[in-house]
Formats: sequence, structure tokens, C-alpha cells
Amino acid sequence: MNIIKGMYTLNGKWIKFCICIMHFTICMFVFNALGLLVLKFDDSIVGLKWVQILAASGIFIVGTLINAYTVFDDWKQLLSVRKPQMWFLLMALFGVLTCTPFINHITQLNEMMQLPDWLKPIEDWMRSKEDENMKLTQDFLKVDSLGGFLLNLLALAIVPAFGEELLFRGLIQKTIQNHTRNIHLAIWSSAILFSAIHLQFYGFFPRMIMGAIFGYFLVWSQSIFVPIICHFLNNATIVIVYYLMPDKVEEMENLGSQDLSISILSLLLFLGICHLMWKKWKHDRHAQQSDLTTNTSNNPITTNRDSVQDK
Repeated sequence: MNIIKGMYTLNGKWIKFCICIMHFTICMFVFNALGLLVLKFDDSIVGLKWVQILAASGIFIVGTLINAYTVFDDWKQLLSVRKPQMWFLLMALFGVLTCTPFINHITQLNEMMQLPDWLKPIEDWMRSKEDENMKLTQDFLKVDSLGGFLLNLLALAIVPAFGEELLFRGLIQKTIQNHTRNIHLAIWSSAILFSAIHLQFYGFFPRMIMGAIFGYFLVWSQSIFVPIICHFLNNATIVIVYYLMPDKVEEMENLGSQDLSISILSLLLFLGICHLMWKKWKHDRHAQQSDLTTNTSNNPITTNRDSVQDK
């Protein structure tokens, strides 16, 4: 593995960018080819699910891990692969549940979006694509067996949660943050890309907000597993409801969208949770900096030796 990693001793950021694009392109072609092979044997809705699993796994998971390991110095640090603090994880999960009515309200507002008359052909095209995606999603979700339910969890919750968080929060967000030293720019830039890549125009803003929420969760928890688990919860909820209580789907999706007071209360509770997470993050970071300063002052010889090595 060290030989493979040694092949990519790179300094220029544009060279690294080109290598990353090359890796993603190769993964896309390889796993899409596997998907086409699957369709030759099974062109049903189940086959399409396996195609989606293969495509997402290849580009988002395999491609991201290859790039993180070969192009960057410390892939675990880049992707924030570390055990999460249970407090942060529980607060983040509670936050995702709490903000659901607010997100539903934003979704309704996004769906009401109208473009100027001179852009009506584009709006008609966007709505037709949205209707196609909605019908395909509903076809995916309608299952009547345990095997179909588990396959839906894999295709619509597990793989997207791991893949999209590794790529957008792990690789893209952390890379932008390392280059710009601006946490908020990194979070919102990756959130915009995260939403745009889904090509669902009338769900752009709620998905962008969720991407930003996951981004802040990563910064505060310092663990990629927090946004992964939150993303899984968000996606798995609709899969579970469709399987166990299909008659409650519309009620769940409309929660908070019709009542502004519930949406505002949801937002206020969520902001309170975020404030607590931010305060603990600030406290933990200050404690780490204090410990580092204390250790440095107590070990002047080590400090001097390290400074000489840096030179």
C-alpha cells in the first residue's frame, strides 16, 4: 500500500484536483459498467436498485476513499474518521428529528417556486423531471416483503449516508476548509454542491439546508460518523414509514408544512440544540489548546527539537 501511496507525491493543488477527477471518472465507468451488466440479467425495479447501489458505491464511497488515501497525507484526519462522542451524536440525532417540521415547510415553499414567464419552458422541463424523479422514488419505496425493505434501506439510506457524507462532508468540505481556513464557506459550498448533484430543483433549498446542518455537525463533533448516522436516520425514516405505515406517509411529509407556528417552534428548538453543540465544541477546543500549551511549556527540550526538525 505504501508503494501505491508513493506514486502520488504531489505538491500542486491543481495536480491533485486532476488526479481526483481521474479516480472518480475511472470508478464511474467501472461501476456503471457493472450496473449495465446487472440490467442485462434483471431490468426490473430491483435491478435498477442494484444499479443505483453500484453507481453510488463506486463514485461516492470507493472513489472518495481512493482519493483520500492516495492523494492526501492523512486520509483518516481528512475524512474525520474517529469515534464520535456519544453526547454529540445524541444531540445531533435529536436535532435532525426536531428540525423536520421546519424542513418540511421549506420544502413546501421550494415547491411553490415559479420562474418568470420568459423562463416558462425551463420551468416546465424542471417540473417534468421532478415528476419523473418522484414517480421513480415512489416505485422504489413500494415494497411488500422484508427482503425488499432491506434492499431499500441499503439503496436509499445506508449507501447514500456513507457515500454522500464521505464525499461532500469528508473530502470536499474538509478540503475547502483546509485551503480557505473558513469553516462557513466550506460548509455552505459543499452543501450547495450536495444539493445540486441530486438534480431535484424543487427540493434544492431543503436539501442544501440539510447538507449545511450535516456540515456543522461534522465540525462540532469532529467525527464523520455523526453526519453519516444523521443522514441515515433522515433517509431511513421515510423507508420505514413506507414499509410499515404507507397510509401515514403524506401525514409525515406534511408535518409542519401547513402550520407556520409548528415550523417556527421546530426552528427555535433546533437552534437551541445547535447552540448547545457549538458551546461544547468551543469548550472542548479551548481545553485542547490549553492542554497543548501546558505540555509545550513543560517540555521545552521537545519543543526545541521539533522546531529544529521543522526547519
